[in-house]
Amino acid sequence: MILEAHRCIKCNTKYDYQKSGYGCGNELNNSQYCPGCMKIINEALKDVPKKFHSEHLPILDEFSRKVSVEEFDKKFDEYKKDHIVAYPVLYGFDGKVRELFINGREYREYIGSNEETIITAKYEINQNDEVTGLW
Repeated sequence: MILEAHRCIKCNTKYDYQKSGYGCGNELNNSQYCPGCMKIINEALKDVPKKFHSEHLPILDEFSRKVSVEEFDKKFDEYKKDHIVAYPVLYGFDGKVRELFINGREYREYIGSNEETIITAKYEINQNDEVTGLW
């Protein structure tokens, strides 16, 4: 666990920000706001729905336009018949995973026990389940 001393940008209170380790995903743990201010912010924004979420999906060049997740999955099913044996995220995975950060974007490389490789990118998905670009 790594703790850093921070000062809240709203109320100027000193507090410890937990940068890593178990518990750093706590909703009150924030690098800019103390837990007291973060609680108020979370309460004020609790009814605002998220407009986007991210998913790691295989990279397919033909998807440079907005497309539904169903359409993406259908195209991927066609793609995997010719190129790969299984989609590790859905069907289990017995190989290794490398996290890659290139030009500020997050990718994963799945290398199966048979040395087949799948590269995924973190895609942005909107409220209508449409792929709208890279995250």
